[in-house]
Amino acid sequence: MIDKPCFECGHAATVAHVVVPGGRATVPLCDLCAESARESEDIRGTISPRLFGAFKRELAAAEDLDTLTAVVHRAAHAYGMAKPGQLQPETWELDAEDLAGELPDLVALLNVAVLRREFLGEPRSALGDAVQDWHRLESCPDCGDRAKGPDVVLNVGREHWGVCHTHRTKWRIGENLFSGWRDETPEQWERNARLLETYREVDTE
Repeated sequence: MIDKPCFECGHAATVAHVVVPGGRATVPLCDLCAESARESEDIRGTISPRLFGAFKRELAAAEDLDTLTAVVHRAAHAYGMAKPGQLQPETWELDAEDLAGELPDLVALLNVAVLRREFLGEPRSALGDAVQDWHRLESCPDCGDRAKGPDVVLNVGREHWGVCHTHRTKWRIGENLFSGWRDETPEQWERNARLLETYREVDTE
């Protein structure tokens, strides 16, 4: 073991990774980050079965939520996610739904992380029942019809609103529950806010 932290994740380094093939300069890396670096030329969204298994074992052995979250972020980075830090414990279930068609192996690791989070006694999700019943967010609480259109959840900054475009109704879901708002622009939020001003607010209780 090298007496330095991993350059990428801060864990204990085990490998002096050569930066340029055939070169002399090295950086200290842990086993997982070193293997991720070796696979950097591979197609985005794929890692070796060995590395997948290593991440799975680390998730299953995590002793606290901070460690668990750090492993999730390292796995997401290995799969080529541009912003792995957006995968936060309170939204892992929804993140798994969003990534199902794009990164199924990362979704499998997220499911392991969710099980370990529950084993550690951490809350299932800040969304509560809404996570377990996503379709409730897509249904108008006033008329009961399934909301129509691609934007059934509109963000204004970190605040989320469910909308039914057919009946022009809106209902407040909460704040900072879906990570997607961070990728939107102030212009999008202003446009959403203007639209929401024309909708009638209904009670979800």
